[in-house]
Amino acid sequence: MLDILQKAIDQVERSRAEIARLSQTKPEGWKSDYAKLRLRIQDEIGELERLAQKYSDGGELREMVKSALDKVKQHQARWPVMLIKEKNEEYDASVHAMNELFAKIAQYIKSKT
Repeated sequence: MLDILQKAIDQVERSRAEIARLSQTKPEGWKSDYAKLRLRIQDEIGELERLAQKYSDGGELREMVKSALDKVKQHQARWPVMLIKEKNEEYDASVHAMNELFAKIAQYIKSKT
């Protein structure tokens, strides 16, 4: 059961790595791809929340993931793709907070497997 959760967080992390790469390299058409990845990440986190509810103990993981999804939505609302520029300390701080949040969730899942 926990393998399923590990695979789900691994998928979220792959998508997050892909979006980080896009924001760094900014290839032709990157904003469209970035926006699509944001939606995919929300879907993947929603799936992780569903799986956490089904397979985790006591609901702690489900609450962590639900909170993470809320924070991702707030981050995305605060930082629409068109506002992402070369260097923005506020945006970078928000991304850093998201990275820490997902590292904590991944670590929690690993500690249970």
